[in-house]
Amino acid sequence: MEEAVTRQHAHPNTVFHCLYGFYCLGYTRKELARMYLKTVETVGVMKGLRWRIASGCAATLQIAHFLTWDEAQAAFEDTHHITISISSVWRLIHECGLTRKVLERRAMPIKEADVFCFVEELGNINCSHANLVFLDEVSFDNRGIIRRRGYSLKGKKIAVREDFQRKPRVSILAFIGVSCVLEYYDTQDTFDRVQFAQCCSDFAYSEAGNVRMYPDSHSVWILDGTSIHRDPEIVHFLRSIGIVPIFLPAYYPFFNPIAFLFGYIKRSF
Repeated sequence: MEEAVTRQHAHPNTVFHCLYGFYCLGYTRKELARMYLKTVETVGVMKGLRWRIASGCAATLQIAHFLTWDEAQAAFEDTHHITISISSVWRLIHECGLTRKVLERRAMPIKEADVFCFVEELGNINCSHANLVFLDEVSFDNRGIIRRRGYSLKGKKIAVREDFQRKPRVSILAFIGVSCVLEYYDTQDTFDRVQFAQCCSDFAYSEAGNVRMYPDSHSVWILDGTSIHRDPEIVHFLRSIGIVPIFLPAYYPFFNPIAFLFGYIKRSF
């Protein structure tokens, strides 16, 4: 029996229990070797397995930067045949020195094909200053107006003390033309698919919107590719009333001038 336990490869559960004991419980390699009837060298190999998992997880996201965490989890499990949680994906990516911002920055050159498709789509329609509309959502709360900088004596840290009461988050859906803000709608918390569809309908049929069938005024809408924007029912509704929706490529919000407008508003706060 002893030979059957000590002379065979460790079960994956044993490996992860050993890693948990080393990294979370503070056991030494020698103590773990005695507990699991393994050699110290074998425990060292188990430690190396963790970094192979981390590097494999990082490689998965580097190859496909556009993945969400759910998709990264599924891709990693399909590649390495090891179950992993989303929180572990996040933690291992950070341990490899990567952040979501870094991955997005690296993803931008990969998305050049999407940019070319976006430019080609704009070139194939009759768009002008009169019929372009840009729309997007933005959220505000009073946490953004807390002072984070100030003056103090050299070598001393400053502490800003003031009464703070967190207020509900407010989201705004704005429609802008080339020269001005056409209309905006607000809601508590964030917009869902139903609210977004209702606001689009209200704007399309309002006098302020002055929306006409393509190629007349305000008939070309440019928006980002979030899930509620790409909902098939919403896209079908917009096309049915003569509106041409065009979706921005991923990781290129600066193609939408409304992003700069929101930045100026937040800066003024």
